[in-house]
Amino acid sequence: EDEKVIEAADRNGTANAASHVKNCDGLTAKAFLATLLNSLWLEPHAALLPNPPKEVLDLLSARRSSDVDANAVYRGIEVSKMYLASSELMPGLPSGFVGDDGAAVEAGMAGKAISKRALLVLLLLVFYNPQANAKITMAFASLTDPRFDSSNSAAYATITAPLHFPKILRVILQKLLEPGYPLLLYCLVIKNASFRRYCQRNADKVLPALLEVLNNVSTTENKILAKAPAGVMGMLLAVLALTGDAGFCEQMSDVKLLDARTVLGASQRSVKEISLSSLLIVVILRLGHWNFGACRDSFFNRTVAAILGNLAAHGVEHVHWHTANRMLEVAGLLARNAVKLRNGGPSRQPSLGEAAEMHRSRMVRSLLTSLLRLVSSCLRMPRVSTNTQLVYALQKNYPPQFTQLEADPELGPPLMHVRTATDWFEAQCPATDDTDLDVEAQIARLQEASARLPAELMTLASVAGASVSAYAETEDASAYFLPSVWEA
Repeated sequence: EDEKVIEAADRNGTANAASHVKNCDGLTAKAFLATLLNSLWLEPHAALLPNPPKEVLDLLSARRSSDVDANAVYRGIEVSKMYLASSELMPGLPSGFVGDDGAAVEAGMAGKAISKRALLVLLLLVFYNPQANAKITMAFASLTDPRFDSSNSAAYATITAPLHFPKILRVILQKLLEPGYPLLLYCLVIKNASFRRYCQRNADKVLPALLEVLNNVSTTENKILAKAPAGVMGMLLAVLALTGDAGFCEQMSDVKLLDARTVLGASQRSVKEISLSSLLIVVILRLGHWNFGACRDSFFNRTVAAILGNLAAHGVEHVHWHTANRMLEVAGLLARNAVKLRNGGPSRQPSLGEAAEMHRSRMVRSLLTSLLRLVSSCLRMPRVSTNTQLVYALQKNYPPQFTQLEADPELGPPLMHVRTATDWFEAQCPATDDTDLDVEAQIARLQEASARLPAELMTLASVAGASVSAYAETEDASAYFLPSVWEA
């Protein structure tokens, strides 16, 4: 009962806080939200404060200095006795004794406490009843970093410190494993166009850390869940929003990691010189496979399929051999399931087991359709000349189930293009034995032949189809994410 009373009081406090903020003028609301955001990246600098008054530290840390074991805090530190005239910093406060190094320790603790509170207050303001608090939503959406936006949107900086997108992004990426930070990334990418554009211009800064966390979910989270975790869902939706930009996708194909194990983990065999786009495909396919086993969340599956669809629409170059093999492995597995499940559901009211199987069938087809469109897109001119590793993988391991699905009205068009292109390359450059020397020679022959690819194949590719997907928030988004904020 006490917990319910506390939770109710917390919710009433959030409603009152939201009411106060939304009643402020737009400039004040922006300044308040910007101050909360700045508190996050300034946390590590708290220890550098020049001997702050202990009264301030008590206020920020929500406990009295006398409650702390001074011996534990200052053990091993040579403390000089110095009385700080705190009235110079904050008039009206009495002077107090603070140790030089001890103050730095306490300031660091206070900075951590205030950054956590700032994060939770910010998330509650953004997620709590957004329809009734539209001014807060608008103020958050219009926040900008004056370094990257010369418009009048940064006028809030006249009454508070301006935002610093690079430092905010760095702190978020460093703390994605901590509660709240994945949701903050979601809010900034989805709700703030200026921050989203900054991220889309810096794929090399955003993706490696984000993919590392998402990959860990697919390899370490083995529990059966009722739905995908809100933090994972938030990060995945952020990736979807970023891949909606053609420039972001182009960057991903150009930027390469020296070793994929920095993202995929030390247990992964060595994969050298892999592009960010290839790495993204591997991680997204792992997440899709994980979802089938962990929770069979249809919205999660649609998001994975939409990301693959965006990559197909904008194009992927330099597909790595590891990614090519993984794409065909997953496509073959999905195709086998699609062949078994393509008979459709019963005409009568389905049983619970039959309804679950129909649900799984829809998920399989959705993911398979996007993946096949991505494979087809990689074989289009002119990017096919950079994706000969995928062509070689198709020559060596063409999934037999692909042929069985060519008559399917939805899956057939991309499959027809993939098979026709593979057959043409096989006629021009028959595959040889799988030795390192022969593989390199075959890749070179495929690359030379790609310049002669018939124009008729482009007609088949255009029929295969691919379109850009976008995520638009509904009222349900707040109800979905808000419980995770309360848990944090």
